[in-house]
Amino acid sequence: MNIELKKVKLPNGETLGYRKRAGGNKLLLLLHGNMTSSKHWDLFLENFNEDYTLIAPDMRGFGISTYNN
Repeated sequence: MNIELKKVKLPNGETLGYRKRAGGNKLLLLLHGNMTSSKHWDLFLENFNEDYTLIAPDMRGFGISTYNN
């Protein structure tokens, strides 16, 4: 499975990073807990049912997401 690390620039100047694993038509959003990042979902992203597209964002201030304002 191909896991992509992506980021988007938000209108407020912040950056939101996320990991995405392409899959089927079902979508699952994975939110990490405090003091971690989307990196901690890697094993799950690699092994979960391929019927699902998985998205794991980095919450603000964690991973590659910014929290400047």
